[in-house]
Amino acid sequence: VITPDFRGRGFSAWDPDWTNYRPRTYVDDVRRLLDELAIDRAALVGTSLGGLVATAFTTEWPERVAGVVLNDIGPEIGEQGLARIKGYIGRATPVSSWDDAVRQAREIYELAWPGLNDADWHRLVRRSYRENDAGIPQLDMDPRIGDAAREVGTGLNDPW
Repeated sequence: VITPDFRGRGFSAWDPDWTNYRPRTYVDDVRRLLDELAIDRAALVGTSLGGLVATAFTTEWPERVAGVVLNDIGPEIGEQGLARIKGYIGRATPVSSWDDAVRQAREIYELAWPGLNDADWHRLVRRSYRENDAGIPQLDMDPRIGDAAREVGTGLNDPW
């Protein structure tokens, strides 16, 4: 199982050219990763943006895809949901503690994940934020991803 972070997220480096934060780039990154690992054919699992990338990858290189599992993405992307994403992505204000990070995540995502309990929220936040050198949690993504979503487009309606 290979679980890559898209550029600008998690343990991947931030791209010096923020306009590369779009599905076209991520699709090419997945292809390069599979080439580098000498994987000719793979099953892809994608959640949200990852599902969009898996779908686009499958369209371009169907012979390289053994199967696709999609989560939190469908054949149509609603304008209301797209506007909500563009409204918050890359705009999170700094927090000063893990409890503040949980509050922030709940404000942004509770509408989408209404059934999570306190322990679930704390686990989610520990996977979405990382402590800086001072021990303060920071969202684990390049904020310029939000600029790309708003100015270049999320790729949800025009992935290229």
